[in-house]
Amino acid sequence: MAHFHLAWELGGDAAHAGRLRVIAQALLARGHAVSLSVRDLGQARRLLGALDVTMLQAPLWLHGAGQHAASLAEVMLAAGYREAQTLDALVRGWRSALQLLKPDVVVAEFAPTALLAARTLDIPSAAIGAGFTLPPPGQPLPNFRPWEPMDLQRLAAAEVHTLKVMNTVLVHHGGVPYVRAADALLGRQHFLCAWPELDHYGRPPEREQWFGPAFVAPPGEAPQWPPGHGHKVFVYLRQEHPAHIAVLHALVMEGCRVLCYQPEVAAGAVPPVHASSLAYARGPVTWRRRWPSRASASARPAKAPSRTPCWPGCRCCCCRPSSNATCWRRAWNRREWQSMAAACRARWTGAAWCAAC
Repeated sequence: MAHFHLAWELGGDAAHAGRLRVIAQALLARGHAVSLSVRDLGQARRLLGALDVTMLQAPLWLHGAGQHAASLAEVMLAAGYREAQTLDALVRGWRSALQLLKPDVVVAEFAPTALLAARTLDIPSAAIGAGFTLPPPGQPLPNFRPWEPMDLQRLAAAEVHTLKVMNTVLVHHGGVPYVRAADALLGRQHFLCAWPELDHYGRPPEREQWFGPAFVAPPGEAPQWPPGHGHKVFVYLRQEHPAHIAVLHALVMEGCRVLCYQPEVAAGAVPPVHASSLAYARGPVTWRRRWPSRASASARPAKAPSRTPCWPGCRCCCCRPSSNATCWRRAWNRREWQSMAAACRARWTGAAWCAAC
């Protein structure tokens, strides 16, 4: 049977490790050998549980400066792709791991450097992930902040530079250069673990094969809500996000009861906001109750949108003075969901969808 090496390099969310578990379980059940290189060993071990697999720490760039990235090229620049010498060091780390393990196939979950190393060694590769980490093939890397004023020339320059650095390293190791930067994230074949309605880049559904979400809920504690009578809002937001304090403040000011899981706080960091209506989870939270089904939710009338903006210039469906933006789900389908922050969603009941949805 074949040996599959599963790699997770970028992104701090547990969903990355959860998707790898789904793949690992399926491969092991078919008699294949599985090994992993992961970004977060602790998180991966908690999700993988008792799976008998070899697990290594993925080679990572630890000196990236925080930035307001607006494309995957800018994400990669902050992850060691700014200079060929830096990227070459990471590629050598991945090459060493692959030469040691000798896999037949590399499967990447947001692991472009693992794919690059596999390309230099002529190892077949594939990429899995939600729509965000798998950009449309054959196109420039999209701007994933379309609701903000953006210097498109800056994004184009970042992509050109990233492609140049990657191809410099590829040629140095005898690999075939990429044609586009998106190739570095897709492998020889890619598998979209998402629904077309929730695609980050709005791809026409007929152009891709959609496999649906593949994730494993991490074990965790039951939600412990703070006292009060406001709407319950769960927040999973890392402190590296520049607006995490503003979001928590906005929810508290709205009168919501907020349960927040911040990995940094759970690990002992000082909570960024203190309020009687705000509680911090000590670890991942387990949700055992089902969300309302579409049938039950559709029968509920939608709440009228507020005319008080969540913040100056906000154009979410709650704040836009438009008769067409009266339903949160309808706005989601129109891809306006990207402009909605947690403070906006807090204005709605749990499933305020209109009958037209």
